[in-house]
Amino acid sequence: MATKPQLAVGLDVGSSRTRVVACAVENGHLRYLSHGLASSGGWNKGRIVDGQAVADSIAAALADAERDAGITIESATIGIGGAGVQGAQGRGLCQFGRPREVDESDLRYAAEAAADVRLEHDRTLLHVFPQDFVLDGLGGYRKPQKSLCSRLEANVHLVTTQTQEYESVVQAAHEAHVVVEEVVFEPVAQAYGALLPEERSRGVALLDIGLQSSSLVVYDGDACVLATGLPISADHFTRDIGYVFKV
Repeated sequence: MATKPQLAVGLDVGSSRTRVVACAVENGHLRYLSHGLASSGGWNKGRIVDGQAVADSIAAALADAERDAGITIESATIGIGGAGVQGAQGRGLCQFGRPREVDESDLRYAAEAAADVRLEHDRTLLHVFPQDFVLDGLGGYRKPQKSLCSRLEANVHLVTTQTQEYESVVQAAHEAHVVVEEVVFEPVAQAYGALLPEERSRGVALLDIGLQSSSLVVYDGDACVLATGLPISADHFTRDIGYVFKV
């Protein structure tokens, strides 16, 4: 009997189009299987106003991908973006009491401490991106493993989104009978799919221009230094171009 392939499915729920890509995980690599596309409904100015319409567009895109690959999609990673996403800085502290070598668990503890902040009641934490570390008051360390210090601080970038928008997207996916494995800020995934590590290390900005909103992520030294949504859109650009060029 043939074994069921392990699937990796990405779902982009946009205000113009809903897209799905399905891949098989084989020996640590991804093999493209199919993709699906459907017109989106239930959006207004980058926000969900009709959850059932969004669920219907998700179901249509999933059916398109399933039909082409002959598979059944049960779970997916969902991308989220738009003006509701915001970035903020966090700082965490880990004190050892006496100098000793820094290990991976220390870095995780300091990063988790930096992320342990009180969010506004309408915000949900999406990502915590370590930027650099400070050892005994000396900053700029990217990978301080095995360095000696007695005081370790972590600088991180926190990416949050509006709780209502987050829950609306997840609920729409559930209505389309899809289990949500993870919700990610879309430009972050795009930065790893469209940019080389060398580009992220040198410093680069990636702007995702959507129909009703846009999203921006900035990397420097392969660390995320800014991630945010912007209240500008392709629709706005289109009107401006039409006005300037009289077309």
